[in-house]
Amino acid sequence: MTPHQQPLSFGRMLDRSFQLYRRHFAKFALLALMMYGPLYLMYSWIFADTNPSFSFDNFGSSFTAPIDNEIGENISVGAILFFVFLLLPVTFLILTPVAFSTSVFLIGQVYDGDSPDLRTAFKLTFRRFWPLFGNSALFGLIMLGIYLVLVFAIVMLVVVLVFVFGIMGGLTSSAGFNGSAGFIFAAVVMYIAVILLVYAAISFFLIRWGYFIPAVTVQGEGIGLGPSWRLTKGSFWRLFFVYLVLSLVMTAFSFLNLLLIGFIPFTILQVLLSALFYILLSPLILSVYAVSYYDMTVRTQGKDLESMLTRMRDAEPDGGVRTVE
Repeated sequence: MTPHQQPLSFGRMLDRSFQLYRRHFAKFALLALMMYGPLYLMYSWIFADTNPSFSFDNFGSSFTAPIDNEIGENISVGAILFFVFLLLPVTFLILTPVAFSTSVFLIGQVYDGDSPDLRTAFKLTFRRFWPLFGNSALFGLIMLGIYLVLVFAIVMLVVVLVFVFGIMGGLTSSAGFNGSAGFIFAAVVMYIAVILLVYAAISFFLIRWGYFIPAVTVQGEGIGLGPSWRLTKGSFWRLFFVYLVLSLVMTAFSFLNLLLIGFIPFTILQVLLSALFYILLSPLILSVYAVSYYDMTVRTQGKDLESMLTRMRDAEPDGGVRTVE
């Protein structure tokens, strides 16, 4: 079989991911519910009293978003400790890697012309659970180290900028020039540029190393960071724009979710609606991740991604896929 030579554009990749999400919505939604349902409920419940509360008066003529700055009055120390030392580690070390790996196996079943089976995908993932857990911990520690280094660099840069611009502003003032406004503007521009550069740097490492999950569970690698780095070579900007567009879409829907919650007077209903919203939205990320993985791998494994896409478009009305012999 001829290798797939041309990578999917970021627009086409998003389109195929949405198609897969719609076609196999029940499987992806069930996966998200199993992995994130209880966690989203706990997240929403813990932070329910500190999220911005929106109210519309006179059909939206006035808009208020009161936020209680005293978080300690609404969240107990025990809840914070529970969140930091249990929910976050379980989410990022166990549930998220398992969810992403399972989604890759689900899409792989579609790729092979089969109807996706969630139980089989879970079994394949948990066969490599401990290597997956270890790689997730390693990845998290490395990304935390990079983040701390970048934050320290930003703080030092801000201190230097304040010191330099302060001296230059004093010199111009003593010389009879009022250049402080220009220096402040330049400082703000430089600070924004630094933030954008940090975002790009974090995104770079997240994308280049982020495909360690299928490298460990699908390809059977012991350490998945190296294979992920090689796999994503030459694909960073395409993947960057894919995830950027996806994040903008999810941000827009998140804002819509906040608006809808503002019309619900009962906290428990707000929590349930918020959890349901994220459960329905998170499979989009899983689908994009899996499609992008196979798009990169098929060009080196002699398979044709377009064959999978054709089978998906020719799917039966009941949602199954006709196997192409």
